[in-house]
Amino acid sequence: MYLIAKIRLSLLNVPNNIVLQDVIKNPVIKGTYQAVFCQPPFGLKFDKYYYDYLNSIKSSFLPLSARTSSEWLFIDQVCKSLAPNGKAVLVVSANLLSKQTDAPFRRALLEKKMVEGVIVLPDGILEPYTSLKTAMLILSKKENDQVILYDYNSSHSRKDIFDADQLLQEYVDAESVDALQCIESGLNPTSVLGSKAIDDIDTPTELETVVEGLYPSSQMISTKFGKY
Repeated sequence: MYLIAKIRLSLLNVPNNIVLQDVIKNPVIKGTYQAVFCQPPFGLKFDKYYYDYLNSIKSSFLPLSARTSSEWLFIDQVCKSLAPNGKAVLVVSANLLSKQTDAPFRRALLEKKMVEGVIVLPDGILEPYTSLKTAMLILSKKENDQVILYDYNSSHSRKDIFDADQLLQEYVDAESVDALQCIESGLNPTSVLGSKAIDDIDTPTELETVVEGLYPSSQMISTKFGKY
C-alpha cells in the first residue's frame, strides 16, 4: 500500500512525504493538519500494548477506555491531529452512528461541535471484500451547530450505477438538523430525520413498530427512543 501510494502520487506529480508508522504507538503532533482522510480498521484486535495504552491514557479527545472499539481510538487520534478549522473525512462502519455503547463518543463529538455531516454510503460498496455497511463521518474543528445528514440508500437502489459526484451533490443539498437533536437521536440519518413524526404516536406499541421500521438493524432500544 505504501509503494502504491508513492507511485500514484509520483505519476501525478504531486509532492509527497508519506510516512509509514503506527499512529497509535507514535501519535502525530496535535493540531498539525488542515485535512485528514482516514479509514479506521474494522474490528481490529488490540494486543496488550494497546490495552495498557487505553488504561493509562490521560489526554484523549474522546472518553476512551479499555472497552473502546478500535475505530474510536483512531477517530480520537484524527480529532487531536486537526489544526483549527481543519477537516477530516473518515470511512467508518455504519453501526457507529446508532450503536448504544458508542453513544458517549457521539455525544462528545457533538458537544464539541465537530460533526459537520454524515453520509451513509451505498449498500455493498465494499463487496466482495466485506458486506459491512459503511458511512462517511465528516468532522471539522469549527462551530458546527448544524449537521448535514444524507443516506444514499434512501433515494437509490443497488442496481443504480454509483456516481461519486452525484453523491456529493446530493449531500450538499441534503437536509441539516440541529446538532442537539443528534445528541438525542444518534447520527443515523434515517433515525434522526424519520423521528420528526414520532410526536404523533400515542402508544409504546406503535412507537416500537415505527422505530423498527425506520432502522431494523439498529441496536437502539425502541422504548428508549428519546435517548442518544
